[in-house]
Amino acid sequence: IGEIKNSDIVVITAGLTRKPGMTREALLHKNAQILKDICLNIKKLASQSIVIVVTNPLDLMTRLALEITGFKPNRVFGMGITLDAARFANLISKELKIPCLDIEACVIGSHSEGMLPLPRFTNIKGVALDEFLDDKKIDTLIKKTLKRGAEIVSLLGSGSAYFAPSAAIAEITKII
Repeated sequence: IGEIKNSDIVVITAGLTRKPGMTREALLHKNAQILKDICLNIKKLASQSIVIVVTNPLDLMTRLALEITGFKPNRVFGMGITLDAARFANLISKELKIPCLDIEACVIGSHSEGMLPLPRFTNIKGVALDEFLDDKKIDTLIKKTLKRGAEIVSLLGSGSAYFAPSAAIAEITKII
């Protein structure tokens, strides 16, 4: 844990991972214990850092990290919506057979099945999504986005999605 001393950015990925059929919320109690120890060390060793939380259940763990560190809210955040927007964009990309880079997907809310993909604010090269897809197809893509994390976890067999989260973390770190 001493490696974080004076870090500018600390990414918290520690915790139990989701297994197929498991909800993010099932990880709450054990991961909260793990996160608490890490956050106390961040507070002590990297008190000026920005903290990016990846540990599930993401939104609850982000809130817990904020409370334990006592940092200002603009220095502690989760990577969930970045990941969820990328998943929405990926599904749109596959449907329309266009590059993901051409898509600006908008998703708000929690990193869970409670997220809210916003097709009205999702654009392809500046053009609204509904110019490319009808309401029925958009609704199908939204439903797939809501279940995408669970689908990926089940496809990996041993559980836990890590490819896209690592890309989301890299993007957030680059932006910071």
